[in-house]
Amino acid sequence: MAKQVISIRTNTSFHVQPDTNDLIPETEIILLVQKPVYKLGKSNIQKELAIEEFRFTTSTAGISELMGTLKLAEMQATKFEAMASSLNNVIEAYKEKAEPNPQSTNS
Repeated sequence: MAKQVISIRTNTSFHVQPDTNDLIPETEIILLVQKPVYKLGKSNIQKELAIEEFRFTTSTAGISELMGTLKLAEMQATKFEAMASSLNNVIEAYKEKAEPNPQSTNS
């Protein structure tokens, strides 16, 4: 099972550019994700969820690039949702055609 994003947080701050002493704004993006963890019990395997965090800092330009990439991913996911819906209809129609019809048995 893939990790699932459960929360997105941000922290905005400044850091000082060492050579110019200018304040540079930066944003820390924090992604909280959960993932399955399996443990062996006395007689079975137990599934639990663990939470991890991914942190990175970026500039306004980096945030814009990230948003653009996510927007493209959203557009692709929307296309795949439409494709899945169409394919599911085709599969369901095929199943109905392939199943024997109990009312058509000869008496």
